[in-house]
Amino acid sequence: MLDPNSFEACFLYARPAFMQGKIARAVELLERASEINPAALQPQALLIQMYRSLGRDSQTKAAARKTVELAEREIILNPEDPRPAIAGALALLELGEKDRAKEWTTRAQAIDPEDPICLYNIACVNSRLREFDAAFDLLDRVIRNSGRQFWKDWIENDSDLDGVRNHPRYPQLLALLNERFPRT
Repeated sequence: MLDPNSFEACFLYARPAFMQGKIARAVELLERASEINPAALQPQALLIQMYRSLGRDSQTKAAARKTVELAEREIILNPEDPRPAIAGALALLELGEKDRAKEWTTRAQAIDPEDPICLYNIACVNSRLREFDAAFDLLDRVIRNSGRQFWKDWIENDSDLDGVRNHPRYPQLLALLNERFPRT
């Protein structure tokens, strides 16, 4: 049984719920994780795309504003970690601040140009900016250099990548995912 008062349980269970396409359940869990630990960046950052997927525009914007606030704090506390900068970049995009989002993306990539989660999220930024070739190049790199199965489910459900789904390179990306991570 999931402990509804455990930040870790709520946060960690939300991720597979999302990857299974159970977005409403993932939102419930992330909202609870944020209630338990309001200073945690990751639940707020993930809520942005999930609210967007559910068409909850006002909640999407509120989560984006909160994410920027938390990311700014995390960047000061942990300047060597690229993830707050990339979470902030995605939030800034949601708020229409494209130039600032690009600056934060550049900062994240400069901190750790090989971090696969950072690269994946930069691909998401590129997708949202309609810079599709750059997005596909990064996604290809992440998939080829990572042995992690979860990329397949994440890519298939992430609303940040909605822009690439109708692109001619998308079937090639799916073929690579199926090759690297066959369903058993």
